[in-house]
Amino acid sequence: MCVAQPMEVVEISADGKTGRARYMGSEFEIRMSLVAAVPGDYVLVHAGCAISEIKKSEAEEIEMILKLLEETANEP
Repeated sequence: MCVAQPMEVVEISADGKTGRARYMGSEFEIRMSLVAAVPGDYVLVHAGCAISEIKKSEAEEIEMILKLLEETANEP
């Protein structure tokens, strides 16, 4: 199963095609061609591509749910 990760945009290249985004303390290079996000915005990232802009509160909620799923999956 593939899941889009909520990430905060921290930097966008001069041509706007790529950028850097932060997820749980790590930064990743992502494609930005499908969204008009700016640094500080939150996006859903799937397969290295920002596919949708979301609110910070939505990003936090998704992150919490993903953490709970991970904890549950690791239970005996």
